[in-house]
Amino acid sequence: PSPTPTNAPSPTPSGTPTTTNLVQNGGFESSGNWTFSGTPVPVHSTTQAHSGSYSLRVGGTSGQQGNSIASQMVSIPSSATQATLSFWYWSASNDSSSYAWQEANVVSSSGQVLQQLFQTTANNRGWVQLTFDLSKYAGQTVGIQFLDYENSGGGPYYTYMYVDDVVLNVS
Repeated sequence: PSPTPTNAPSPTPSGTPTTTNLVQNGGFESSGNWTFSGTPVPVHSTTQAHSGSYSLRVGGTSGQQGNSIASQMVSIPSSATQATLSFWYWSASNDSSSYAWQEANVVSSSGQVLQQLFQTTANNRGWVQLTFDLSKYAGQTVGIQFLDYENSGGGPYYTYMYVDDVVLNVS
């Protein structure tokens, strides 16, 4: 008798890795889950929205003096092999980068900046998406912070930004 070929078993796909968004209320459709501080206090706004009806505004539309800050703490699992933060922002400013800026940071639980994601003084008045790899924070609890600084001295200057659709996908 001649040998009969046998087929080796095919590997069984293990499935697609599960992706989880760690940010709560990243579309700002309600006022919860974010901590607001500074002057002026950030607002839950309908003026500009990338999707849905609401967005977050940090900064004031005139005469701001100081920081306007919104943040949310997230715990990135130690098992995460990928952690990708993305968000959309819409900026407005009539001031100089010496006196005003918009920024996003990764911060510690005490508010210390661990990583500045971006800092700009922009007046693009259109939605821009930014994406960042936060995989190095696996196993840590960190804050996602949006900050606007203006030192108008009470003058007619403004710098602010709207933020929407904040997502931190981990897998």
